[in-house]
Amino acid sequence: MKTIKPILPLFLLMITFIQAFSQSNKEEQRLIKLISKNLEYPKQFREQKKSTTFSLRFKLSTNSKLEQVTASKLASSDLVSHIVDKKNYETIQWAEIAKQGNVLNNVIIVVLTITPGDNIPGLNNFTQKDVNSLFIYSGLNESGSSCYLLQPISLQYYDAVK
Repeated sequence: MKTIKPILPLFLLMITFIQAFSQSNKEEQRLIKLISKNLEYPKQFREQKKSTTFSLRFKLSTNSKLEQVTASKLASSDLVSHIVDKKNYETIQWAEIAKQGNVLNNVIIVVLTITPGDNIPGLNNFTQKDVNSLFIYSGLNESGSSCYLLQPISLQYYDAVK
């Protein structure tokens, strides 16, 4: 019986950690679904079978409320016009994503790669300059942000069946 007592607190700690981790994953998954749902693919973009990579920056207040959504410099304005509307993300529990360990991050960044479903032209030409531009946001000149970088998302689009 003495050997079971030390194991019980460890077991409870593991369950607590797994539960917290799965909750955060649920919110991250919800965020990914909302991003893919609200992304618009303009007709010219689809016809030319374009590919692109850019990032979204979610700025949170000190109480983990969404203040602003900004697309990086690499994002085409017609592609992201709807996706940067913060109303799209009102249902997200931002604190569940922003809190990592003992750190409450005030910026969450998601890198997106969008390609046509049948091929991926243009991605081979992705340069170091492009990688640096992933994290440049027009009109923002801020320092000292605590940032959480989500795992990159790869989305594919297909032409509608005629």
